[in-house]
Amino acid sequence: MINEIIRKYGDFGDSVITNIHYDTFIKENYKQRLEITIICFNVENDFRHEVIKLLFEDIFDFVFIERDNISNWVSGGIYIMQNDDEIVFDFNPKDYFDYVEENPDSRFKIKCRKVSYEFLGVNE
Repeated sequence: MINEIIRKYGDFGDSVITNIHYDTFIKENYKQRLEITIICFNVENDFRHEVIKLLFEDIFDFVFIERDNISNWVSGGIYIMQNDDEIVFDFNPKDYFDYVEENPDSRFKIKCRKVSYEFLGVNE
């Protein structure tokens, strides 16, 4: 699934997050789920603006720090990596212009074991 997401949406450059929804399921050993609705370019479809929902499950690390005058809602690019059963989405990566890398001091990062997405529509 990660390869499909990267193939379609690249590093999510110039994307806008419109909604973040976080659930903890107490009856299921505090299982956590995070849904992020994002407007992004589909690089396989002539860079059409699409609205998708990223679904993160089996989360074991989640950081979200919002500060005045610093926004987590607009992305210049997202660091995405999968190693074995660990998936990292760093929405505040170190940006070196032609590549990004994981930021240990990131204000917005998700580490989980499962990621999927849902196409919600075209943003005209």
